[in-house]
This record gives sequence, structure tokens and C-alpha cells, in this order.
Amino acid sequence: MDLIAESGSRLQQTADSLGWKLSKKKSGFLIQGEDRPNAIGEVLNRLAEAHIRVTALQAVSAGAGRFGALLWVKPREAQKAALTLESLMFDPVEEASVESFPASDAPVWTLGSAK
Repeated sequence: MDLIAESGSRLQQTADSLGWKLSKKKSGFLIQGEDRPNAIGEVLNRLAEAHIRVTALQAVSAGAGRFGALLWVKPREAQKAALTLESLMFDPVEEASVESFPASDAPVWTLGSAK
């Protein structure tokens, strides 16, 4: 289960009180954009061309013609992935806390109509 929280310390406190063990911090990207054929394929292709391996990807149709996705990469490849995806108008999630998916105040990134 991937958890996204505003406060890593509050997440850790809650997990401790429930007897849960959290994994190490992960590096990823929060993506949303216009829901159209191959929208995620374009992202994955760009990363593959840069020889960046995607650890996992979860994507959903958000309704109203939009999609959302969480894309995970190894921490050592996060900066390279950010630079690679920059041309598609993506930014990395800020890794300021220790929750499973660090997103202390994650903004929303948009695929838009980038080609």
C-alpha cells in the first residue's frame, strides 16, 4: 500500500500507533493530464529512451477527460528522470519526509498537450 501524507512525522506516529512498519522513502512523480490514447505511453517511452527504469506505475481515469498516475523510479534515477520529463512539463515530488511516498505538499503536474 502506498501512502501519501502532508506530514511525514504524523504519518510515522499514526503508523507506530497502529503497529505498521513503513518502508523506506520512495522517489516518484505525480502525473495528471488529458486522458487520451497513449498518454502514459509517451511518458514511459521518454524514460525508456533515457535508459531510466520505472519501478511501478499506477494510473487511473479521473473522469471529465482526465487521468492521474503515480510513477516510481529508483532514488538514484530520480534526478535524471526529472530532467528527462521536464520537457513534458513534469516535476519531481519533493522528498522532504519519510512516508512511503514523500509528498509533503505535492503540487499537481500536467501533461497538457506536450509532444
